[in-house]
Amino acid sequence: MDFEFLYLDLEGRISRKTWWLGAIGIVVLNFLVSTVVSMIAAIMGVASTAVGIGLTSLIVLALLFRPLQALTLKRLHDRDRPEQLFWYFIGPSILSALIVMLGIGGGIDEISILGTSVPVYRPNFAGALVNVASTAMFFWMLWELGIKRGDAGPNTHGPDPLGAV
Repeated sequence: MDFEFLYLDLEGRISRKTWWLGAIGIVVLNFLVSTVVSMIAAIMGVASTAVGIGLTSLIVLALLFRPLQALTLKRLHDRDRPEQLFWYFIGPSILSALIVMLGIGGGIDEISILGTSVPVYRPNFAGALVNVASTAMFFWMLWELGIKRGDAGPNTHGPDPLGAV
């Protein structure tokens, strides 16, 4: 698999199978990047604040932006769908991180788990509304990119990634 093409190149088309494999790679990368960024936030003492949680989310999104964009655009190209859909898919996640960081999406509560106090982010109405929008966009994205078949044969973005049909 050509990782440079898959995660960095904004041109071309990919099949559903390639998209799913790329998405699994993004999930693994997200876990690794989130772990490192969260550890840094904990060392800095901001991990359990709304600002720290929102900032951590924005940093992770920024670090994964190009791979997410490349993977999504190539799949949209395969379906000959407008590239602007990428912003519909990622926009609610960016908005969610911003409202958390700004403190308008909810707050931090302390709960006790096995006798240990653990900070938990609890969204308010605005935060919950953005979370619902993010979830809806996520399922729409799965439908558009992971379930629906691409165009058979060549389209304006290149040849069919599945070959001759």
